[in-house]
Amino acid sequence: MSAAASRLEFNGHGVWAIYRLEMARALRTLWQSVVAPVISTSLYFVVFGAAIGRRMSEVGGVPYGAFIVPGLIMLSLFTQSIFNGSFGIYFPRFTGTIYELLSAPISYLEIVIGYVGAAATKSIVLGLIILTTASLFVPIKILHPGWMLAFLVLTATTFSLFGFIIGLWAKGFEHLQFIPMIILTPLTFLGGAFYSTRLTRDIRKNAGLVYYIQSDLQFSKTRGIYLVAYACDPQNVIKVQRMVVGEVRRMQKSPVTPDELMRAKSLLLHRIPLGESDVGGIAHGFLTREELGLPLDEPTVAARRYLALDADQVQAAFAKWLRPGDLVRVSQGPAPK
Repeated sequence: MSAAASRLEFNGHGVWAIYRLEMARALRTLWQSVVAPVISTSLYFVVFGAAIGRRMSEVGGVPYGAFIVPGLIMLSLFTQSIFNGSFGIYFPRFTGTIYELLSAPISYLEIVIGYVGAAATKSIVLGLIILTTASLFVPIKILHPGWMLAFLVLTATTFSLFGFIIGLWAKGFEHLQFIPMIILTPLTFLGGAFYSTRLTRDIRKNAGLVYYIQSDLQFSKTRGIYLVAYACDPQNVIKVQRMVVGEVRRMQKSPVTPDELMRAKSLLLHRIPLGESDVGGIAHGFLTREELGLPLDEPTVAARRYLALDADQVQAAFAKWLRPGDLVRVSQGPAPK
């Protein structure tokens, strides 16, 4: 056989060896690889499904518990795909065994197939385990299992490749967490993975005028500030400002839809445990409530009020407390055009 023919021949034994090694490592660390992600996802399911699901029984005719299952599966799928893909290739670099792999008669493509294939397989198995676990809590009906499996495979493969690139780039273990920490975590909670606000939908998604947009309400004992922050090109600043004012005025004149109300409630309820997820957040919450003269259990009281809100109350609050004509624009960067 010629040298050219040898280079074109696929080394299936080498790919299988890498794949089997990675799968064996997952079995040796079963708690970290499977049990811990399942427990973490189950906690999400209990909090969102049990706490919120009692008040929001259905979303578009689907029980709320079953409605959140696909999102929780995909959340675990892409986080674990990145972790498995990055750690799988970085660990041989860290231990020095990568040189044995590079000296073996196996191509770069075959190395990628072996590591990424194993990472994607572990993530897919984990997603199916989570699906089985969720079915113990709520009835789940899969209308298109073929498309579901194809989507799982494509998503797991894509994010495993992304993790593989991170593993090649990383100079230390802290680098393995760098990209997930600064990109994936904010994307999960703030980029629309759970919610899509009216401003995001109309100005960013439909009009395409901003790179991001978010709103917030800041208040003290005597005053409050409604803040809308967005990033866009200079020629779009004034256009976006006009659209924001128009959105606020529409909120004052007409009630929100049931779907928008449900999403807003979910977002507000989601912020409560996140705001007190560490010691610093808990301490800041107590100090703020003391400063404002609020009861110490104000988050619990607020959660009950959020759940009881209806569309008419939201419209009345916008009409009473917001003055869109008094909004002031503060720009950072080139002057608006």
